[in-house]
Amino acid sequence: MAARLDNPAAALADLGTPKVLLVDDRQENLLALKAVLAPLGVDLIAAGSGEEALRELLLHDFAVVLLDVQMPGMDGFETAGYIRARDRNRTTPIIFVTAISKDVEHVLRGYEAGGVDYVLKPFDPAVLRSKVAVFAELERERRARARSEALLENALAGSPNGIALADASGVIERANPALGALLGEAPERLVGRRIDDVLGGGELAEVAARIRARDWAPFATEIEISRDGVRVPVAVLVSAVGDPEAGGQHLFVQLWNLSDRVEAERAREGLVAERAARGEAEALAHRLAKVAAITDGLESLRLGDLVRELCERLAEVLGATGAAVRVLPPERAAPAEAVHGDAAAAGAALDEAIRDGAPAASPDGGAIAVPLLAAGGILGGMAVSGVTGTPEPQLRSLLTHAGERASLMLERARLFEREHHIASTLQRDLMPRELPLVPGVSLSAHFHAGGDGTDVGGDWYDTIPLPGGRLGLVVGDVAGRGVSAAARMGQLRSVARAYAVEGHGPAAVVERLNLYHRALSPDDMTTLVYAVVEPDLDRLRFVTAGHPPPVLIAPGEAPRLLAQASAPALGVTELFGGAEMVVDFPPGSVLMLYTDGLVERRGEGIDLGLRRLVGALGAPAVDLQALQDHVLDVCVETTAGDDDVTALIVRAEPLLGERVSFTLTPDRDALAALRRMLRRWLLEAGAADAEVGAITMAANEAWQNAIEHAHRFAPVPVRISFELVDDEAVITVRDAGSGVPDESDPDRGRGLELMRALMDEATLDFGSSRGGMVTLRRRIGAEDPAAAVAG
Repeated sequence: MAARLDNPAAALADLGTPKVLLVDDRQENLLALKAVLAPLGVDLIAAGSGEEALRELLLHDFAVVLLDVQMPGMDGFETAGYIRARDRNRTTPIIFVTAISKDVEHVLRGYEAGGVDYVLKPFDPAVLRSKVAVFAELERERRARARSEALLENALAGSPNGIALADASGVIERANPALGALLGEAPERLVGRRIDDVLGGGELAEVAARIRARDWAPFATEIEISRDGVRVPVAVLVSAVGDPEAGGQHLFVQLWNLSDRVEAERAREGLVAERAARGEAEALAHRLAKVAAITDGLESLRLGDLVRELCERLAEVLGATGAAVRVLPPERAAPAEAVHGDAAAAGAALDEAIRDGAPAASPDGGAIAVPLLAAGGILGGMAVSGVTGTPEPQLRSLLTHAGERASLMLERARLFEREHHIASTLQRDLMPRELPLVPGVSLSAHFHAGGDGTDVGGDWYDTIPLPGGRLGLVVGDVAGRGVSAAARMGQLRSVARAYAVEGHGPAAVVERLNLYHRALSPDDMTTLVYAVVEPDLDRLRFVTAGHPPPVLIAPGEAPRLLAQASAPALGVTELFGGAEMVVDFPPGSVLMLYTDGLVERRGEGIDLGLRRLVGALGAPAVDLQALQDHVLDVCVETTAGDDDVTALIVRAEPLLGERVSFTLTPDRDALAALRRMLRRWLLEAGAADAEVGAITMAANEAWQNAIEHAHRFAPVPVRISFELVDDEAVITVRDAGSGVPDESDPDRGRGLELMRALMDEATLDFGSSRGGMVTLRRRIGAEDPAAAVAG
């Protein structure tokens, strides 16, 4: 397939779904191929002959061609020859699909005709699908590469700045039209020449050497180049870019023509020199010293505070009655802005300076503004008004100098705020939006980012409803801060949830997380506790990995730390040696999981913080939220700490409730757990032992039917609810199966007969496109239907 890099517009437009050409003279074969390849999500185009296939190849590019050998007229081998004869299709993959023979002679002929593979009928659908999938993915990658190359070509061609890409030795590999115009030569004539020779001196060679000496750090300088015998001042920015395919480094060189700026600076300097006097020079030197110190001591301020403080200092240093500083937002809707005094005139000049990217003055000269420049363009601007006793050129120079001093700090503050916004948004979006409703369990959770919300870390918690009425709890703390920590936290949260939903126990989940962590980020570390609450067994299982110990409050007992054998944090060792701990968790029990931000304070040991936490949990509280608020009031300092604070409290409740919902997957433990939960619910509803046994037997039959017949043991959740309606127990089972029972099943109907024998009513509804539903009803306290059947 042609990459079409000679046509960037076509490459950018070539973003559709990969196409696969199916060529066979038999319609039934084409239908079979379409059915096999439909799951791949590609465009399948069918052709009934070699001639029709060639016409399609004139219209489309294909990821692969599946070509039947035996066709009337033009056979597959001849068709392949015509395909290979076209430059556009010279590399299009061809897979021969035929029932001719397995003889080596035919296979060799297929490869000689240009085939890349040879599939014999009848073929294995999975094998054929996997082969086509490989070529489809290669086509997607090819299109992505072509699009990236086209975007780069358009960017280079459209850039007003001169740009060259050179190898590490300085030899130009690519140059854009703007560079050719700046140097007075065609861009293609610059390729192959050394960049320092092109610029007429050794300055760039010195720059390249400095880049290598500084570990490829970017470097900017100003030099003069010769064009038509005239020396032209230019700004040069050289940075290193890695070559992902060949390895090593390349030089990315940008040039700006500084002729206008240099001329303006020369004119300004000449005017200042003519009018300068000794007294003015001394005053200017004094003010320059103040301007140079305008940013002193402001390094730790956030963007908004920094802008306000700079505005106040600017007015003070320059003696202005009005001042304004504005920083344009990278993404936010409103800029960071501050004004001092009567800044109306300064604001108007500021608007013009930012719009034009150049110094500006009000019509009456009472206000002067300059843009704030950063590497990425215009950062913002600053302006003053009402300054007396200072000539305009001198004031403009002072303001420009102040802007140069402030730009770097403002850009750093803006980038920090942007990173914080991204990290905090990511962290906030990955936290559960609401806590799940789990029968027999109450939950309360708290999270607060460190540094009064300004220093985002890697804390997270998750609550995972598990099949059979159980509940998974995760609290973790990824080492580090900012976007990278929040991103790793998001990956670990997703993987932990996936392992938990698969049905693994706490030890297995944490062991798998450790392996994933080692592969994801072997140089980092994460502490974590994973617990599973089992209301059906009144117990709790958990594993910690370098994490603070959970706190348990058993009914009638004082809070205690659940100390566990020492286990390393995730990512420390390849083999995780943590053991699973099991404790009783009957109704009334309370468990608290948390991160170290809750118990650590600067200047004191963690043991003191743990004792403080245990003491706070000993306070009587009926409501979980009230207990949580009390713990936070006692344990968290009033002044914001540096670390995130995360807390998760769970309590085992004495009653499940009149209406409860569960999920069930084909897992033996989950099925047994759900039976126990049903028995508990029935006993809470006042059912007799015989009624409990009969209803449980009928419900279990419905659950197993849904798992076996509707879902065919696939790990798809069956949704189950128990509801008490006027002393009638109603059990509802919803599956996602195709609906209609298998009429050929010899055991079909026996389960329904059993359910109807044990219940007052058993109804089946398979009419919904969303799956089937079984509803079981029995009035509690009525005669046992099973006894009547037995009689």
